[in-house]
Formats: sequence, C-alpha cells, structure tokens
Amino acid sequence: LLKFGFNKGLRNFFIWEGVTFYIERRAVRDMFQFIQKVSVPGSMVTFDYFHTNMILQNNLSKKAKRSVRFHEKLGEPFVHGWKDNEVAEYLEKMGFSIIQHMYPQEMTRKYLTGRTEKVYAKPFEWIRLVAAQVR
Repeated sequence: LLKFGFNKGLRNFFIWEGVTFYIERRAVRDMFQFIQKVSVPGSMVTFDYFHTNMILQNNLSKKAKRSVRFHEKLGEPFVHGWKDNEVAEYLEKMGFSIIQHMYPQEMTRKYLTGRTEKVYAKPFEWIRLVAAQVR
C-alpha cells in the first residue's frame, strides 16, 4: 500500500466487503491486525459478515440452503461467521469500536425502501454490515 501512496499518518477508510465469510478465522484476524497496525485512531473499516447459523447450516431458510449449496459447488464454501453478540467483543479486543452494526431489516429500511415505502429489494437474512473505528 505504501508503494501506491497509502499514508499511515492520515485517517483511512477500508471497505472490506464480501470477504469475511470465505476465509478462515485466522485470516480475518490477520486483516484486522493489519488495519490496526497501519491506521491512526479514527480510521474506519466497513465490512460484512454472515451470522454463524449460515456457516453451521442451522435453521436455514430454503433460500439460504440454496446459497450454501451453490457456493459449495463453485468451490467457495462459507467458512467464517459470528453470532451477532460476538462481533462487538471481538472488535474491542482487536482495538476497534463499533460505530454501526446493521441487520437486514435496518438495511432494507435505510437503503432499499423508496419514498413511497416501496421495498425495492431485501438483503439475505444472514448478512450483517458493520462500520468500526480504530481506537
């Protein structure tokens, strides 16, 4: 990053979407440690994650089961997730504070509903969005 103009002395914003559920817990930890190492306080990271039920295949809807099978056939199984109540504690230990933790219903209301209350799309029930700040 430094070779391409990244400045460790400035607050930075990392967008890390569509990754955490495909990589092992160790790799997720390594990425958060990297962000913490190269960032000044106030830098931000936004990422998405899957609820643990999706990874363990517990209590899944038909839509979720189809998604699991599809990704396994592609050779890209889902391998990492968190329970909702684990994320804040995990990030705290890594040196981050959660700014926002969004669930599907809030995503629908905030980003996918028009002025006339028409819902244009719904996110998968197992996905969550987080914005966190380096302390």
